[in-house]
Amino acid sequence: MPQRRPLNDNNRSRAIAWLEDGESLRSVGRRLQVSPSVIHRLRERFQTTGRVQDRARSGRPRKTTRADDRYVVLHALRNRFTTASALRLQLRHATNTNVSISTIWNRLRAANVRSRRPAGSLTGLRYRDEILRPLVLPALNTIGAGAQLQDDNADHIELESLETSCNKVM
Repeated sequence: MPQRRPLNDNNRSRAIAWLEDGESLRSVGRRLQVSPSVIHRLRERFQTTGRVQDRARSGRPRKTTRADDRYVVLHALRNRFTTASALRLQLRHATNTNVSISTIWNRLRAANVRSRRPAGSLTGLRYRDEILRPLVLPALNTIGAGAQLQDDNADHIELESLETSCNKVM
């Protein structure tokens, strides 16, 4: 089944003008690369309503305005490493519009904005900041200078080298 190609308002107006100039449904459809039945429905709609725009459709109303969408996209582009959750909170504080994270994702996807990852592993950075520094290093310091740390899948790490690597990144 062929793909449907929607006509924009400009092409719809052009089609009506060509029909009023006496062109056939087939020739107008050929010029716009759509089926003659599309042009026929457009002519019928124009004759009954006097408009070429789509009729209002039912469905869930949008939660964000165009200005809200621009705000989200602009802030995502200004800080490429921000999360959808952070964008959601920024939008709520700025415009008092409460939306879900998936709405933020949808608006970014519609604007063709893709997320970027920081250079280092986010998981590794969080592990260092939330586990190694506050929990492991103090426990190893109480054991003493000869203490060793060994993860299930890693080689053992001397206390001095662990402290050095944690302090290097600070």
